[in-house]
Amino acid sequence: MKSLYPMADIMTLMTKIEGNINKLGVIYTSEEERNAIDEGLIDSFVAKAGELTTAANALKGITFAG
Repeated sequence: MKSLYPMADIMTLMTKIEGNINKLGVIYTSEEERNAIDEGLIDSFVAKAGELTTAANALKGITFAG
């Protein structure tokens, strides 16, 4: 069960990220407009999310060699 702790840590971090994305939605809706820097950062988030999705899916293809 060595995988349990990294999985739990990932899920905790993903929950935190989801909360921050929701906060940004509120900020952009009612507090301030997005600017060019925000757009660039959002594009970076989207790119990293895609990379992480690919890496997570690759875990399913690993065959135990032990």
